[in-house]
Amino acid sequence: MARLLRIGVLRVRVARTILVVVLACGVIPAVAAAAGRATLKIKVPARVHPNQHFRVTITVTFHRSAALAKPYLVAYVQFAGSACKPTANAERALPTAVRELDFAGKVAGSPFTDWERWRAGTMTGTRRVCAYLYSRAVSPRNHAKPLLRASATYRDV
Repeated sequence: MARLLRIGVLRVRVARTILVVVLACGVIPAVAAAAGRATLKIKVPARVHPNQHFRVTITVTFHRSAALAKPYLVAYVQFAGSACKPTANAERALPTAVRELDFAGKVAGSPFTDWERWRAGTMTGTRRVCAYLYSRAVSPRNHAKPLLRASATYRDV
């Protein structure tokens, strides 16, 4: 009887250890993944009129992690309204007549919000804001891939 009792206690300990390992394997990666998630959002008005002042607001949220130790944000406004390029450097390579730098710099903390005041031109058409979040500062010679990209469109009417 005592032997059966010891076997039963041993089974309970083994089952408890297995349960702890299974929970740790399932929960810890989920928490780590949630901590490493970042968001990049752009807010623009749907329409602007010629010579109207408006704001472009870019918000970054993240959890300080190894991947985002020194996050860096680059954003451009495209006047042609074509699709955003895959990287900020590819965006920068566009002719200056069709794009302008909106923001480039270190993201100071989370949440980080940058807003720039713009004045609509006299030409009508679709405009696009393209934003790129990197894990570190980038330069024109750097070919790093962004961690996140976001875009938003508005119309000059």
